[in-house]
Amino acid sequence: MKCVVSVSASVLLFASVGFVQAACPRLATFRTVPKPAGVLNAKATGVAHDASALVGTFSVPGGVVIEQGFIWNPETGALTLLPVPTDWFSVCCPQATSFSTIPLGIANNAVVVTGHVQEFPDGRTKAFRWTPTGGMLNLTPEPFTYGSAADVTPNGVVLAGDISSASVASQAFRWTVGFGFEYIASGDGQPLSISCVSAGGDSIAGTVLGANPLAFRWTSFGGVQVLGDLPSGADASAGLAIAPDGSAVAGVGSIACDAQNCREAFLWSASTGFVPLGTLPGRKNSEALAISERGEIVVGVSYNTASDRAAFYWTARRGMRPLVDVLLERGAILPPGTRLIEATDLDDFGRRVVGVSANASGQTDGFIAEMAVECLADYNASGEADFFDFISFVDDYSARNICADVNRDGTIDFFDYLDFTEAFDAGCP
Repeated sequence: MKCVVSVSASVLLFASVGFVQAACPRLATFRTVPKPAGVLNAKATGVAHDASALVGTFSVPGGVVIEQGFIWNPETGALTLLPVPTDWFSVCCPQATSFSTIPLGIANNAVVVTGHVQEFPDGRTKAFRWTPTGGMLNLTPEPFTYGSAADVTPNGVVLAGDISSASVASQAFRWTVGFGFEYIASGDGQPLSISCVSAGGDSIAGTVLGANPLAFRWTSFGGVQVLGDLPSGADASAGLAIAPDGSAVAGVGSIACDAQNCREAFLWSASTGFVPLGTLPGRKNSEALAISERGEIVVGVSYNTASDRAAFYWTARRGMRPLVDVLLERGAILPPGTRLIEATDLDDFGRRVVGVSANASGQTDGFIAEMAVECLADYNASGEADFFDFISFVDDYSARNICADVNRDGTIDFFDYLDFTEAFDAGCP
C-alpha cells in the first residue's frame, strides 16, 4: 500500500465530549457464532477465501451426536447444521455408539464443505464432501477405514485429503469434480498427510510421515518437494497451511529448548527458506495454522500446555503478537473475560480471522474477528491512502463521529486531528 497524496489542510477544529455512533471501517470487530439452545461449547475451524461463510462445530452434551458441524454466514446470520451420516459406519463399525461431523474446508458462498465424520469408541473416520443440493458424499472407499478431506478450493471443484486403514499407510489424494481421485505419492514411497490446498488446486501442503516427519509442498508440475526443518531441534516439521497462490507454506517445526524439543511456527517460501516466527511472551511453543494471500500475515496458536493456549497474529513488520492485543489496538470491543485460545484460519487478504475463544464462564465459542486496516492513513479502509481518506476524517471529525477519536482517549479534539494528519503525511507502507 502506498500513500499517493500528501495533504495539509485547515478544517474546523473543536473539542467534543459526545459521540455520534456509526460504523467505523478502520475499527476491528469481534463476534461469536450464536449457539443453539443446550450447546455449551463451540469452535470455528475454517473460513471461506472471501469470508462469505465459516465452518465449525458445536459440542452436544449427551446423546448419539458428540460434535455437530455447522456453517454460519456472518452477514446474514444464517446457520446450517451439517448432517451426521451414522449409516456410513454400519458395515465397518456396528459397535459404534456416537458420532461427530467435523468440517475443515469451505468454498466461497458455502457451495462445498469438506471434512470428516468420526465414530466412537474406535475413532474411525470417513472423508466427506457436502453440497447444499447433493448433501453428504462419502470419499473414503473400501477397504480404507480412515479418511479426511482437509481443504477445498474457493470454487469447490478441487479438494485434498488422505485416507488409510490398519493395513494401508496414509494415502494422500486430490479429488476433482468430473475426474475423481488422483493419488499423490512421495518419491521414496513414504506416506503423506495433507493439510491444505491452494486456491487454484495446483499446490498442496502437508507432512511426509515417518520416524522424522517433514513438511512438504506438492505442485502439479513438480510433484512432492520435502521442505526440511528449522535449524535447531529434532529433524521434524509439519506443513499446516499454504498461501492461496501456493507460493508459501506455514506450519510447525522442532526447536531445542530447556534440554528438550519445543515447537515453533515457521513460514517457508522458495526465496526465503524457513523463517522461524517465534512464540508469544512466556510461552515456549507455537504453531502456524493459516496464511494470507502472499504470506504477509500468519495466524495460529502459542502455548506451554493445553490450558494456556493463546491465538497469535504475525506480520513481517511487527512479528508475532497476541491476537487479542491486535484487536484491542484496532478498536475492537470484546466481552469481559474473553480469551482468544486459537486462530484457526483467515481469509485470503488476512482481514478476517476465525478461531476458538473462551468466555468468562469458561465455555468456548467460535469467533470471527474483522481486522481493520492497520495503517491509520487509510482511514476509510479502502486499501489505499488517498485524498478520500482525508475527506472522510474531516467529515467524521466535524460530525463528532466516534470514528474520529483516532487516539481512542474518549474525546474528539485537536489531538485527534494532529495524530491523523501526522499519520496521513507519513502514508502507508
